[in-house]
Amino acid sequence: MKDLRIIEAKESQKEILQRLLELYQYDLSIITDDDVDPFGLYGYSYLDHYWVEKNRYPYLFMLRESLAGFALVNKVNWLPENDGAHSMAEFFVLKKYRRQGLGTIAAQYVINRFPGKWEIRILRENRSAVQFWRRVINNLTAGRFVERIPDPHLWRGPVFSFKNDTVESSFPKEFAE
Repeated sequence: MKDLRIIEAKESQKEILQRLLELYQYDLSIITDDDVDPFGLYGYSYLDHYWVEKNRYPYLFMLRESLAGFALVNKVNWLPENDGAHSMAEFFVLKKYRRQGLGTIAAQYVINRFPGKWEIRILRENRSAVQFWRRVINNLTAGRFVERIPDPHLWRGPVFSFKNDTVESSFPKEFAE
C-alpha cells in the first residue's frame, strides 16, 4: 500500500466527505433499514461539527489519486468506563479497495494518531466489520482489549474498549500527507 495517503480533511473537502458518507450509509442501509429523505439523501447530522468542535477529526483515504474511504474520530462514548476515550465514529473503505489491506493500514494509522483509551462500536449485523475490527484491535493491542455487548437498548452490537500505547511517531509517516 505504498500509494496510500491518509489526510486530515479540510473544511474545503467537506462536500467530498459528504458524498462518501452517502455511499457509506447506502452500504449500511441493509442493516440500519434507513431510507433516503425526499431529496434522495441519507444525510449526516454531525458532519459540520467536525470543523467547529474540538475533539472531532475527519480523515480521507487516498490511493494514488483516487478517493478510497474515510474515518471520523470523536470522543463520543457509550460506555461509562470509556469516558474521555477516542471513538471511531465512522469508518469506510470503498468496496473496490476492500480486502487489500488498505482498511487495516488506515485504521491503525488513525488510531495511532491518538494514544490512550479508545472505544469502537459496531452493529452486530455488520459481521464483516465486527471481524475486521476484532482483528485490527487484537493486532494493535496484542490481545489486550475488552469486547462487551451492552444493553441492546443502548447499542445493538459489540463495543471494543482498549488502550493504545503506540506513540504516533512510531507509525510510518509515509501514509500521511
